[in-house]
Amino acid sequence: NNSFVINVDIQHERLLAQESALKRLMRADNATNVLISSVPEAKHPIRVFMEKIVTNKNFNWFITCIVVLNSIMLGVQYYGQPQAMTDATKAASIGFLVIYVVEITMKLIAFS
Repeated sequence: NNSFVINVDIQHERLLAQESALKRLMRADNATNVLISSVPEAKHPIRVFMEKIVTNKNFNWFITCIVVLNSIMLGVQYYGQPQAMTDATKAASIGFLVIYVVEITMKLIAFS
């Protein structure tokens, strides 16, 4: 049946295109580089500065460490903990929130 052969051929072409795209992604240094390469080049000096910061490996490591610390902090909380610990975790949560808001603001400035 011709329609079956045509359908199989179309599916095969789609799979080849997906395989090619996957190989391009795998050749990239990491997924961030692929995403950043699709963003138009920043023209404004502030955007250029923000892009240099948010694409820096050290910045990404810092944010990763903050996420891990935040996760650990959430994991050590328990029912009936001392009030001092509750106050400390509340202050730390606010600090983490501020860092996350600053990070997303910097990324919006750099990539929008």
